[in-house]
Amino acid sequence: MIAVEPCDESIRLWDDTPPFSSQTPVIHPYLDVYFPKERARTSAVLILPGGGYENISEFEGAPFARAFANQGFTALVLRYRYSPIVKHPGPLADLCRALRIIRSRAEVLGIDPNKIIVVGSSAGGHLAASAATLGHTYMFTQEDSLASFSNIPNALILCYPVITLGQFSHQPSVTALLGDAPPQLRIDELSLEKQVTPKTPPTFIWHTSDDAIVPVQNSLLFAEALFKAKVNCSLHIYPTGYHGMALAENDPVIKSWFGLALDWLSSLGF
Repeated sequence: MIAVEPCDESIRLWDDTPPFSSQTPVIHPYLDVYFPKERARTSAVLILPGGGYENISEFEGAPFARAFANQGFTALVLRYRYSPIVKHPGPLADLCRALRIIRSRAEVLGIDPNKIIVVGSSAGGHLAASAATLGHTYMFTQEDSLASFSNIPNALILCYPVITLGQFSHQPSVTALLGDAPPQLRIDELSLEKQVTPKTPPTFIWHTSDDAIVPVQNSLLFAEALFKAKVNCSLHIYPTGYHGMALAENDPVIKSWFGLALDWLSSLGF
């Protein structure tokens, strides 16, 4: 069991019943906020843990937040809803709402509303890339009192992400998100390598080539689409390593991803 490190503040996403809710009692998603000791940056990092759309992986939440907060970022962890509480588009609605809340509170949080980086791991990477590529389609304005604020990330960091729902999919994530035997139209829509445009935000991606849970082709397909669209993409494939390495603090090679990501963010003005 991973201990959840106490956050500095929690923000409930929805005042009333969240959209797409069918569970009783109602589950409320929320943001955990971690402030830096010294506000050296005006960027915010919104962290989406993995868990196959069936749970929240604690080791990809608070530890990430503290690592970024130690670098001067205001860090937030989104505790989004997942199966069987909701299926698509419930998690995406939570993320879009979270992005709008952060921008609406930018002054209080001490951040620039145009400098929000979304960090997603595994299925959280799919959710992050969904907002980046489908956020203009899934606006959720009918449920959102903050609809005047953008729901699109300014940059992405994807850690061993689920991307495709096709040949190289992580099938448990597909089932948790869409149920059994989803229509091909939905599979194509949520295979995010097919949704990249020149307006997709700059993206940093890392993966291990022998990932036995989420095939590395997920990252390769997304990176190829980004390169074709001429979107800034920094791709890092490590030769070996298991799925879910998170910060990889005990691996002398793979732990380099965090510093590389920080350097990449700095090069973009974050």
